[in-house]
Amino acid sequence: MRTKVTLFLLVLVVGLGAIAYYYNRQWDARRAYAAGRVHLLGPDAEDLDYLEIAFRDPASSVVLEQGANGWELIDPVRWPANYFAVNRLLTQLQFLERETSFPVDSLAESGQTLADFGLDPAEGRLTYGRRGERRSLLIGRITDVGNRLYVMPEDGDRVYVVAQSLLDSLRLSLEEFRSGAVFYLPLFEIKSWSIQLAEAGNLRIWISRDGDRWKLETPVLARADDAAVETLVNRILSLKVASLEPAAADLNLLGLTSPAFTVTFQGNGRRESLLIGAPVPGAESPTLHYAKRDDNPTVFTADIDFLDELRNAQIGLRDRHLLDFDPTRLQSIAILPAGRPAITLQRLETGRWQVVSRSPERGLLTLPADEAIIQRLIDELADLQAIPERGFVSDAPSAIDLENYGLTGPSWQIVLTERDAQNSATRSQTLQLGAAESRESHTVYARVSESPSVYLVDRALADDLHPEPHRYRDRQLQKLPEGARIASLSLKRLSTDETMWSYAIADTSQPWNEALAEVPPAERQALLALVAQLRNLRARDILAAEFRPTVPGSVVETPWTWLLESSIKLEGGQGEQVSTFRLYLEDFRGGTSLTAGAPDLHLMFTTEQPFLDAFSTLVLHRPEPQPPAPSPDPTVPQPAGPQTDPDPAPAEAEPAADAAPAQDPASDSATPPATPASDPAPPSDG
Repeated sequence: MRTKVTLFLLVLVVGLGAIAYYYNRQWDARRAYAAGRVHLLGPDAEDLDYLEIAFRDPASSVVLEQGANGWELIDPVRWPANYFAVNRLLTQLQFLERETSFPVDSLAESGQTLADFGLDPAEGRLTYGRRGERRSLLIGRITDVGNRLYVMPEDGDRVYVVAQSLLDSLRLSLEEFRSGAVFYLPLFEIKSWSIQLAEAGNLRIWISRDGDRWKLETPVLARADDAAVETLVNRILSLKVASLEPAAADLNLLGLTSPAFTVTFQGNGRRESLLIGAPVPGAESPTLHYAKRDDNPTVFTADIDFLDELRNAQIGLRDRHLLDFDPTRLQSIAILPAGRPAITLQRLETGRWQVVSRSPERGLLTLPADEAIIQRLIDELADLQAIPERGFVSDAPSAIDLENYGLTGPSWQIVLTERDAQNSATRSQTLQLGAAESRESHTVYARVSESPSVYLVDRALADDLHPEPHRYRDRQLQKLPEGARIASLSLKRLSTDETMWSYAIADTSQPWNEALAEVPPAERQALLALVAQLRNLRARDILAAEFRPTVPGSVVETPWTWLLESSIKLEGGQGEQVSTFRLYLEDFRGGTSLTAGAPDLHLMFTTEQPFLDAFSTLVLHRPEPQPPAPSPDPTVPQPAGPQTDPDPAPAEAEPAADAAPAQDPASDSATPPATPASDPAPPSDG
């Protein structure tokens, strides 16, 4: 039994071994066949640095070499090669498959020769090599069936059949083998660049990179317009070759001996320079010019559509902004009007701004600033630019020029102080605004004191500046705390000392809409809006930082027409505090502006629209007081009808001493009208 099992296992092992041997031989054969297909040129196709392609048509012949900057065409012209075309050819040579082959000796048996396969003479020749070694592959004709190609090593004894795609990669034209690019430096690598203009006496404009910014170095030291510089640089770097010219081209005739323009880029240890010559005569495009690189003798044509930008680079690439600052790091803005005290806008640690000024009467004064006004001023300063075309007046003005420009004693000086981004140090720059260009113009001369250059700028900034500190103060004039209540409200006509209406709440817990329940709806809504406006009083514009008994801005002195008084109660730890807030108002007869004066705030101002709307509802349509009707003339005949006895002379009626004052029908008040004040004239000072 054991002998049978042993024999069975022995037969099984021998069988498995035979199967493994058979399949291993099959795999080796397939592997050898595959290797034979792939490695036609073998290791000789690796790390190539030389390619020469020659066909019977000389126009299809090129020589390429790999240099320090990549593959280059050497013949028929010297020019950088098309990376993709060369790389595709190298890949095909490295992985060239030999699909089948046959020995040259066997051709005689079938009555054939190498000429039948396009190999004697050869249709073409590919010479390749590395480090001085050269080998050649003869290129034959295309097979009759299957779109394959016959090839044979020059010193070989076998003919190989390979894919026709090799021939497609070899038969590229010169235009396809050459690179279309003119420059190879990327924008980020460029440290500086220059433009030389022959038509301007070989004027050289040199621009260098300063961190992430660009600046003009010559002919004037100034900031460059980063966006304009990079836009033009990208256009130059993306320039493409239209065609290559014959090597024997006369540079003088093509305008390249003394080129009209020379553009040079300096990168990390390498330099690229373009010479731009004459336009191509008879070309369809007027922007087609002859050009060449200074390190390459080959002349080419290119569609160069940025010559005007090169001509005007000194102005077009210059930053037209006068001031260079970061608004988020501004610490103060000092405004110095000519012959007037300085006004300082100061940023607090909270980020809000305040107005600091000094006057002989009130000394040092600080006021909260209007954030919107300050932001508008900062935006105007940041956007202040030299006007197009004529904005750059002079980069080296004389003393007489500065006097003529009004910059010896400027009308305005604005000093910006900002904190340095790297440390706590501060830096300042001063803007000076001088005279207008002419009486009718909308431009003024300006300069930054740290630079000699003079500019023309729009006068909008100068028009928006004001020598009075109150123009920059916060428009929020009064904001009552949560615990404060407006307890009463009354309006008096100052010319007659007549109280037009007066309302009050019973106590501080009574809401105003309840106290005004019996007032007509339109007036009730206007009164509620007026109470809300007085709690949070804002000015549309501040006219003066003082109070006077007459309306500001009137041609003749006009007294105030109305007095709006409100009593304000505030519950606190020391009990109830009561104060009176007075607001004098002009005679309002319609329009979009209402002037007011607040002696308690030392201000005269125009109200915002919600206040005007509420006030106009309460006063605009009220009837004016009517004079008493005249007594009838006795000489005039009386109409027929019952007559009173004419004999007794009518006694002049005298008002009773305790008679109640007349009440306006529209003032259905919650409380009786207040007794008129004995002295209606407003105070001359708050």
